[in-house]
Amino acid sequence: YTSTTHLGSGGQRMMAPESAVHVWNLLKLIVEGYRHLCSYRCKEALEALGSLPTEQYNTAWVLCQVGKAKCELVEYHDACRVFKRARTLAPWHLEGMEEHLGSALVS
Repeated sequence: YTSTTHLGSGGQRMMAPESAVHVWNLLKLIVEGYRHLCSYRCKEALEALGSLPTEQYNTAWVLCQVGKAKCELVEYHDACRVFKRARTLAPWHLEGMEEHLGSALVS
């Protein structure tokens, strides 16, 4: 995958059409996973988020969503592992960490 940009009117950098399609496809997977999670369809959420490329999957926000889904599926040990990885990647990211505390207490 290569990203190309071109200059628009006024000299601003603009995304090439193939880059925009790539970003759109990533957003569709993230939204699909989040929508499933909000509807407590956790296996489907994990499937959608799990199909993200490694660079996007290994972000604190995505990993916290995976951890939440694991908690809902009563997979506390796996949830704790995922939350720890999220905390290692972004120690300042606090959103979703309340589930981590709960999974740590149970596992």
